[in-house]
Amino acid sequence: MCPMANKSSQSDKSAAAPPTWSLLESATWSPARAGDNVTGRLGAPDVGPFGEQHTLENATATSSGGEVTYFADGEIGSLVLPHLTTLRDLSRVPIGTLVRITYKGDKVSKAGNTYKDISIETAPSGGGAA
Repeated sequence: MCPMANKSSQSDKSAAAPPTWSLLESATWSPARAGDNVTGRLGAPDVGPFGEQHTLENATATSSGGEVTYFADGEIGSLVLPHLTTLRDLSRVPIGTLVRITYKGDKVSKAGNTYKDISIETAPSGGGAA
């Protein structure tokens, strides 16, 4: 066997080594009780299979029980907001605006469908830090 052929097969094995994968952590805000809210700066939306997927940067989620969770950029990334019809109004809010989203509870529509009642508030331009 030729010594060069042996070297070639060794380098082919190292080139075909599987990559090392890293899990990208993300979090989705899931309000459970009336009064749960999240505050943060509105990030650029991503387009997904169900339309725009909004995110909040440097978000703070507060449960109605007083538990506070911080989602600082760089640790796990931006907080992803769920696909809710009521959150479509966020498309009218400029990127970077400080927003507070509060879950007010489940409501029943005139057609008899249950939906999550959400309020969206914006801070004055340049107001506060998230």
